[in-house]
Amino acid sequence: MASTVANSKEIVWGNSLSYLNADGNGGSSSAQILKDVSIPSNTEFSIFSAERCGNSCGFSRASDVAYKGFEGANKIFLFHFKMPLDGDRGFNGDMPALWALNGRIPRTAQARTGSTGL
Repeated sequence: MASTVANSKEIVWGNSLSYLNADGNGGSSSAQILKDVSIPSNTEFSIFSAERCGNSCGFSRASDVAYKGFEGANKIFLFHFKMPLDGDRGFNGDMPALWALNGRIPRTAQARTGSTGL
């Protein structure tokens, strides 16, 4: 699986994608499988299929890390994970969440800000 992390915030377009290292604490030059680690509060990562987008995914801000989502009318995702408190009491602290988004959202602009008003 290709795993990526949203770690670069731009003024207008929001977070962009890059590769996450296996320890979940920094970048990588290639896709990595995440080790059995705890991800701290207010930290996000995305999981995509191992199939690169090419021209089939439409626009992507970061084409070198653009992978396809999980296609098909029927699918099932099974997760086994823990959401321990990490002691962070700041903005978004100790608020674990799991989102299932259309693959186009993280490849374009999940959380745009700035003059666009979106």
